[in-house]
Amino acid sequence: MPLRVAFYPQLDDSLTGDLDKLYGKQTQWPALQPSARDKLNTLLHDADGFRFYGGVFNGHLVAGALVLAVEGLASFDFFCVREATRRRGVGTTLLDEIKRFEAARQVFSLSCMLDPADEPAMAFLRANQFVLHTEQPVADKVQLVCELEHP
Repeated sequence: MPLRVAFYPQLDDSLTGDLDKLYGKQTQWPALQPSARDKLNTLLHDADGFRFYGGVFNGHLVAGALVLAVEGLASFDFFCVREATRRRGVGTTLLDEIKRFEAARQVFSLSCMLDPADEPAMAFLRANQFVLHTEQPVADKVQLVCELEHP
């Protein structure tokens, strides 16, 4: 069964268990503890431009990312693939679908901020057409960007 990527304007109670499995052991995102669903819903509800994309496989959320789009530019955070489904193309599929959906919404580039020591994430993004941005707005992070193709 292929990965199905969906956009979620709100995350309902049925996703709580999957979100806990997805983000619960990820200590790199303390902002999502202890309830990822509640924290993400607060962002989705309170701020314009936020969208949550989830990758569903066999009826379960196995990947996710929070995207903020403003004036033709988008950035993402909390990009995560469940450990059991990594190295199977799930992350690349999710990222490709985010690019496609955002391009259709007239977004021109997608970016993210990373810890420069996070070599696996850097390699993953570079393999998916992300490059270092010419300007680095945060001292202890690197910003990678990908120009989006429009239909």
